[in-house]
Amino acid sequence: MTSHHAVQPAQPPGAELAYDVLLDQVRSQISAVDAIDAKLGVAVGALIAVTGAMYAAGPPAIVAGLVSGWSLCALVEAIRGFRYQPFTDGMNVKFFAERMHLQPAEIKRRARVVLQRAQEVNEQRLNRKGRRLMRVTYTLGLIAGVALLGKALGVS
Repeated sequence: MTSHHAVQPAQPPGAELAYDVLLDQVRSQISAVDAIDAKLGVAVGALIAVTGAMYAAGPPAIVAGLVSGWSLCALVEAIRGFRYQPFTDGMNVKFFAERMHLQPAEIKRRARVVLQRAQEVNEQRLNRKGRRLMRVTYTLGLIAGVALLGKALGVS
């Protein structure tokens, strides 16, 4: 009789550590998404408050037009930042179901590739989300700066 069990290669010395590090990185990315979403929510609230304060001050038409344009662009960036994009935490049920016959060490070895790819994809999406948050933050600073400058110059 022949054995139907696949021969599993020996694990390299750092295999377990590599798996643990990648898993921690992916988990950290998933929690960073929630943190950026919370900051985006605060930034949208601040954007609305600062824009409202600018209009309450009664700025000249050109300033009001600039602030409106900047506010709209920032709001669009914030909405794009909130847009649902699936972040992955690595292996799913199907991955494990297809590998139930393997030893745990071999499953982890194969999962490292999946985790590495998940980490790369999540990093790109997280960076994009972070850049959008920064654009909203820059716009808030710009609007607040224009308001302060207008106040100092006695324009509003």
